Amino acid sequence: LEADPGLEQFIADRLRDGDVIRKARVMPYQLLAAYKHVSSAIPRSIVDALHDALEIAVDNVPVVEGRTLVIIDVSGSMRSSISGWSNKGSESKVRCVDVAALFSAAIVRKNHAATVLPVDTKVHTWFRPEPRNTVMTEANRLAKYGGGGTALGVAFQHANKRRMKVDHVVII
Repeated sequence: LEADPGLEQFIADRLRDGDVIRKARVMPYQLLAAYKHVSSAIPRSIVDALHDALEIAVDNVPVVEGRTLVIIDVSGSMRSSISGWSNKGSESKVRCVDVAALFSAAIVRKNHAATVLPVDTKVHTWFRPEPRNTVMTEANRLAKYGGGGTALGVAFQHANKRRMKVDHVVII
């Protein structure tokens, strides 16, 4: 980038080009993976452009009519690499919980009537989506918590006990 001063700006502009993102149907996950692999050598303008691109890519997430309950597994096993590889050094920096949190945040962004229930062995009622936050911020917030085992049934018990009325259930 130092050899061509205009290259950095070209890359940043291309990354945040909404027409290109929509036409290519880039989904938020692809940009999350790129973001997670950014090194300190990458200029801030390009990192910022990845954030912008992620926000634009949320436009490619479908809107679902009605009330949606999003149950997200935040158990300990979700801290594993999304690639499933266990070789040190070659494992992806993207964890299952990162992707689940990203999908959850994107669903909430596009579907304001959605309710998110993070679950491991219990429902974590502390989480309230902040729709004005960036999707990346919401995904990072959600991915920080949980651990232990997986008992997705507690989310249904929680919803039934509170007589939550939902039209759709998404389990991530």
